[in-house]
Formats: sequence, structure tokens, C-alpha cells
Amino acid sequence: MSLYRAIGLKGGNRMLQRRNEIFFGIFIAIIILVFIGASFHYSAKARMVPLVVGFSSLGLVLYQIFADVTARKSKREKEERLVQAKVIYAIAFAVGYGILVLLFGYFGSMGIAMMWLTRCWFKESWLSAFTTTACLLLFSYLLFTILFAIDLYAGIIPSFVISLLPD
Repeated sequence: MSLYRAIGLKGGNRMLQRRNEIFFGIFIAIIILVFIGASFHYSAKARMVPLVVGFSSLGLVLYQIFADVTARKSKREKEERLVQAKVIYAIAFAVGYGILVLLFGYFGSMGIAMMWLTRCWFKESWLSAFTTTACLLLFSYLLFTILFAIDLYAGIIPSFVISLLPD
């Protein structure tokens, strides 16, 4: 199921719709290539994350274009509605996570999101949620702060609380 169809954009007949899906995938691939090219203007340490995200996204988009080109014409309507709901849920999660990053910074938002995902989405125990979150935070801290010496965004709330503490 393509993102083009999932967000509800429709093209007249089925053949026109498939063609539009392929063009939409190519358009997204071009945008990602521009994003990858622009990341080469960053410093060596800062370009690592955009390149990983960019190449991963490009691979997924190319896979989707291939799937759209080779797909059969008949698709189930029920499956399309399920994918639409999943896309809306993913967009809401992305916006919510963006707000979490703004308020609590990188590490705080990652901890909150991971606890919520493991506890509510994956239905794991509290011990599993704490362990998974702690391992993720430790790995991220070692990778970004210690190994690459990248200062990640601290967030509005932690910065405010730190400013209230005596020096």
C-alpha cells in the first residue's frame, strides 16, 4: 500500500492511480536525494544522522516504487482503510514526538516515548519497559555524547529547571 493512496489522494481510474503513485514515489525519492546531498554541507560529525536517515528512507521509497510497479491491479478496500488509519496514527505520533522533543529534549523524549511504546503499544511488563528504555538511553548517550561528542538538544523544560538550580 503506497503512501499516496494511504493519505487519500485518488486518481480517476486504476491505471491513472498506479501511474500517480509511481510519480509520487519518484518525487519523494528526489526530495530525499536533495536531503542527502544537503547533508554533505554539514560537519563530519553532524552529517552522520541525516545520512543514515536519508539512505534508509531512500531504500524504503525505492522498495515502495518497485512494489507499485510490480503490483497487481486488484487491491482490497478494507486494507486501504486500515493503512489510512495507520498513516494518520503515525502522523499523530510524529507530531506528538516532535512536541516531546521540543519540551523535554532528545534524551527525555526518547525515554518517555520508549516507555509508552513498550508499555502501551507492545504490552510488555514494567520491568521490560524500564530495561529497554535504559538500554536505549545508555546506547544513545554513549554513541552521540561520548563517541561522537555531539551536544543534543536539551529541551525547554530541562533547561528551565537547570537554570533554577544554584551554581
